Amino acid sequence: MEVLPSTSQAQSEEILLPSLLKRLGELEEKVDTLQSKPSEMPYEKEELLNAAVCRVDALEAELIATKK
Repeated sequence: MEVLPSTSQAQSEEILLPSLLKRLGELEEKVDTLQSKPSEMPYEKEELLNAAVCRVDALEAELIATKK
């Protein structure tokens, strides 16, 4: 036995479907943009990040020494 959707449900789907397809298209464009970007971090940013990590390590060591 097949159940047919109600008229209001069919109208809701007619309204929602174009909106959903538009949003899906926008998401696909964003994914394409992200995939086209290089996956590696630029060298300068990597160096800055490494310097920050080293500084955090040094501060943690100082904090541990202060607690003793």
